[in-house]
Amino acid sequence: MAELTAPGSAETVPDAVLASADDVVLIDVTPDSLIERLLAGKVYPAERVQTALNNFFKIENLSALREVALRQVRRRSRPSATRRREPLTQPDADARSVS
Repeated sequence: MAELTAPGSAETVPDAVLASADDVVLIDVTPDSLIERLLAGKVYPAERVQTALNNFFKIENLSALREVALRQVRRRSRPSATRRREPLTQPDADARSVS
């Protein structure tokens, strides 16, 4: 991940934070959509847009980070998918008996 982001980048989240999170929500957008949002002023103020486009917000960087994010979510979701198949509650013994 470090090779994809600038050293000391303020927009990164430490791996330990993600690892300790109970839930992670991924908002998946294509690199083109993210650049459109950037150009519309929805990511950074207008004065930072050109610098972002010239540096980090390049299609290849955004594509690589998107792939890493999707892999992380896939890796995290496998154990929880197994847990979801188990019943949330056990039927009450009285409810199972028929009089």
